[in-house]
Amino acid sequence: MKINAVIFGILTYTVTKKQPVETCQNRLPIKSGLKITEFFTGTWFTTHMKDASDLASCREYKFQQNPQGILLTYTGQVPDSNKPYAVTCSSNGTVVSLNASAPIPFNCVQKYTTAYHAPGKEFSSLGFSVIETDYTEYGFLYRCTQFNGEQNSYGIYILLHRSKTGDGSKANDILKKSGMDLPKFKKYSC
Repeated sequence: MKINAVIFGILTYTVTKKQPVETCQNRLPIKSGLKITEFFTGTWFTTHMKDASDLASCREYKFQQNPQGILLTYTGQVPDSNKPYAVTCSSNGTVVSLNASAPIPFNCVQKYTTAYHAPGKEFSSLGFSVIETDYTEYGFLYRCTQFNGEQNSYGIYILLHRSKTGDGSKANDILKKSGMDLPKFKKYSC
């Protein structure tokens, strides 16, 4: 009987050890009728984030559409060193083939070097779930990130603005309808 208990314990540990931690759990509905070609174009700035890590910073997202899909370049600064970085991502499919009622997936390659990643290697996947947008001033999104070689994924609610100085006021009504308030989001300077 003891042997069975030990074997059961080892098997339980092995199975649970391999289970990924899924932290990307958007609890809000994706915008119905999202116009992918209108949203994923031009420049957006992450001006506000909810429950972001201490390493979070404003990012400038630049979207371009081409026959292969959507190209995304984002820039920012590493908070502890203020070193700039740039990352290039491409959508997993052409604009026409992307499902507007699901997260829009991207594969990303870095353009900076850290102790953990070499330049030019694909190092993460991003998924953008657009919850609400007016297309011209703000976007309320859920962003999910998963780094290559890791089982865990990381999700966060963000506010994007077309302007670096977006204050979130245009999105305040939709945040309230979603059960969130603007003061729960940390403001980032771009």
